[in-house]
Amino acid sequence: MTTYYHSPVGTWEATWRNSLLVRLELLSAEVEKTVEASATSRATTTQSLHYSTRALSSSAQSSPAHSAPQHLGASRLLETQLAQFFAGLRPVFSVPYSFAGTQFQEAVWRELEKIPLGETTTYGELARLIGKPKAVRAVGTAVGKNPIALLIGCHRVLGSNSLGGYAYGLGCKKILLALEGYVE
Repeated sequence: MTTYYHSPVGTWEATWRNSLLVRLELLSAEVEKTVEASATSRATTTQSLHYSTRALSSSAQSSPAHSAPQHLGASRLLETQLAQFFAGLRPVFSVPYSFAGTQFQEAVWRELEKIPLGETTTYGELARLIGKPKAVRAVGTAVGKNPIALLIGCHRVLGSNSLGGYAYGLGCKKILLALEGYVE
């Protein structure tokens, strides 16, 4: 199942398998147009995030896990938590997810999971933490292939003397970091 969530930085596409989030990525402007044009003809769900306190309160009051199949409950949980994140109210995500990659990629992604909201690290530090201090570029590549953007905080990884890169552009990285309280 695939679901879409509109946010201040663009449209997020979520892919679900057995009630687990297996991919969360920010669509490019070209892909967003295609999704919008074909949304009525595809078996997908388009959802919008709500940013008012009232909308967040009503989302939080529903009990999707009891009123819908499990994957819909997880989808609604992600919708609520993304809305809270972009409203500055969500410090941690609790959406169930699963990722699969090479042993090296998974080691990098497990370290990414440990970076708390509002904190950052460097590619070099990640390389050191996984026991491969000379593999800084390979770590950067693995960070860029993170299948669950935002929830696994790849935007929190910086270059040694710059913001570094980001698969969805530095403008997006700056916005996400600012939402978490990071000051350049």
